[in-house]
Amino acid sequence: MDNALLELRRIQTLPLSRQADALLENPEVLQRFPAEELYWFIHNLGLEDALELVQNTSPAQFCALVDFAAWRGDSFQLAALMEWLEVALGGEEEAFFAKLQGLDIEVLELLFQRAVHIKQVDEPEDNTLESMETVDGRLRLEFLPTGNQRHVLQRIVEIWAGKNALEFSRFLEAVRWNLPSELEETAFLFRNARLEDLGFPPRERAMSLLAWVDIKQYLLVPQTPSLVDAGEDFLEEGFKALTEEQRLQLEEEARYLVNGFLMAEEAEPGDGEAIYDLSRQARDYLNLGLHYITAGQRSFIVEALQQFGLRKIFQVGLSLTVDIKRELERMRKEPHAQWQKLWWTMEALYPLLSAINSRRPLLWKEGKKAMFRSLADISFARLQLEKARRQMAIMALLHQNEPQKALLPFGVELELLRPERFFCSAVAHFVSEGKVWAKPFAPEDIGHLEAKLCVSSFAEFAEAFAHSLSLSGEMFEEAKEMAMTCLHSLGAECDASKGEQGNLAAQNIFCLPIKSLPLHPPKAPCLP
Repeated sequence: MDNALLELRRIQTLPLSRQADALLENPEVLQRFPAEELYWFIHNLGLEDALELVQNTSPAQFCALVDFAAWRGDSFQLAALMEWLEVALGGEEEAFFAKLQGLDIEVLELLFQRAVHIKQVDEPEDNTLESMETVDGRLRLEFLPTGNQRHVLQRIVEIWAGKNALEFSRFLEAVRWNLPSELEETAFLFRNARLEDLGFPPRERAMSLLAWVDIKQYLLVPQTPSLVDAGEDFLEEGFKALTEEQRLQLEEEARYLVNGFLMAEEAEPGDGEAIYDLSRQARDYLNLGLHYITAGQRSFIVEALQQFGLRKIFQVGLSLTVDIKRELERMRKEPHAQWQKLWWTMEALYPLLSAINSRRPLLWKEGKKAMFRSLADISFARLQLEKARRQMAIMALLHQNEPQKALLPFGVELELLRPERFFCSAVAHFVSEGKVWAKPFAPEDIGHLEAKLCVSSFAEFAEAFAHSLSLSGEMFEEAKEMAMTCLHSLGAECDASKGEQGNLAAQNIFCLPIKSLPLHPPKAPCLP
């Protein structure tokens, strides 16, 4: 490894505020900085604090920075280009002109088409705009921007005309006659070609990164149920165990992987937030894949990295989550899993089912969506899907596989009623009358229900309810848990609805559908 690259690696380990100074002290090292990393570095530092860095970049680096900054999809962003030109203009005139010449001529033509009116000197003048004539006196340039942006354009004219008046004159004639749409299309194609050279593949090729793979082909160690709680950063540990040369090679592979992921997700190469988010997601998929391939055993991490490479490890991690989503899709197709696009489960499972159903499957953890990061997360999701299956089977016992008929007594759609309230009605009737009926509860019987709730413990009622459904094993335990959830809600709302005289107000019982009383919309949104 040459000295410049060694110094670059050293500088990259420094705090952000020190890196800029160190790079300015080493111009050769600065100009070896990979363009996409330099853009990300400047994005984090802030353009205003990176003026000297931008002014000391090479023309090729500056062109790449503009490629990242001045496009949104296939649309050219004039304001972004002007911002970077303004920063570059603060340096030496020769260096600025070299950067200008390093940009595609189509980009410069788009700049002048959108920001300057180019007229023959004998054409009517727009007195509201500041203008200047070309050296040969044939054309008048009227500048649309004001302030600093107008100054940038004026300086470009002065510098370019001063360096090569004939070339600039021909340039202005081309600006007048070329079609903007063709210029933008051509500039976009050139820009994409350069991005591909930097390791940003076309989206069509990048999509292959997201292909599902048969994860069983990538096992180095047999999976064991005990290894479900290891969520350490296996990727970081693997990098540390490699030689310097191996680490450099893997870093290049990681850079290409993240770039491909960025393009596959249709994010902008210059979108700092997208780069940050997708880099973290890629790292999570890599850790998950490594965790699976090694069965959580650290001694196999380096072997996994060397044998399979980051691309396959990434695909293994992604495929693990895709398998979870496919399991959800299979479950969706099972008889009576849903009614009116609503799962027949308790509310507590809805956020998880929604998270798994995301475009990229996610986990519901600690009250928010999160990435799958370990086999523990995969195991937890599978257990929750089995839990959902059990709940749907128990709900089917109540609606007897005829949900439309079972919902008629309630007089509302399931989206308003909610499966949990449907189930709660059956529990309430069992407590009050000893029979499992899923139907609206009579308001005059609320007092009797509250009294019965005080006779035995909730656990005894829940167990008796599960027995009444003739269940056993995991189904029995699931029905008990579901019943306990409803009983606690009923008990809490009965206590909260008592007036000063100790009388119950039926209209304040929200977890139970009551005859002649409107149902309140659910607190949580309907999650498919």
